[in-house]
Amino acid sequence: MRKIDFKVRGFSLIEIMVVVIILGLMLGVVVPALISKIRDGEVARIKSDFSNIKTALRTYEMDNYSMPTTEQGLDALASKTDIAPLPRKWPKRGYLERLPKDPWERPYIYILDGDDFQLYSLGRDGQEGGAGPDKDFFYRDIF
Repeated sequence: MRKIDFKVRGFSLIEIMVVVIILGLMLGVVVPALISKIRDGEVARIKSDFSNIKTALRTYEMDNYSMPTTEQGLDALASKTDIAPLPRKWPKRGYLERLPKDPWERPYIYILDGDDFQLYSLGRDGQEGGAGPDKDFFYRDIF
C-alpha cells in the first residue's frame, strides 16, 4: 500500500504581508500616474474643443459681421438661430456639425463680451471656481 503524504506547505503570514506591501507600493506609483494621464487627456480634449469652437466663431463672424450673442449662444453654430440678430449667411451644415461637450458631458459656457468672447468649462465639479481637479478651464488661460 502506498503512503499518502498530507504535508502541504502554504504561505507564511510574513510572505503574504510582503506581497501585500509590494502590491501597495506598486499601486501607490501606478494610480497617481494613471490619474495624471486621465487629467492630461481631459485638458487635451478641452483644448481641441476650444480650438474648434473658436474656428467656428471666427467663421460665423466673417460671414455675419458679428459673433453669436450670449443669448444665441453656441447653439447658433450648430443650428440656425431664430433669435435676433439673425445670421445673414448660413451654411447647409452649419458651422459645427454638433456642439461639443466638456469631458464631464456638460456644455461649454459662452459669453459674448463686446468684440471678444469668453469660453469656459466649469471643470469636474460643475461649479464655478475650484482648484486642483475641480478647477475651471478658460479659453483665455489655455490659448
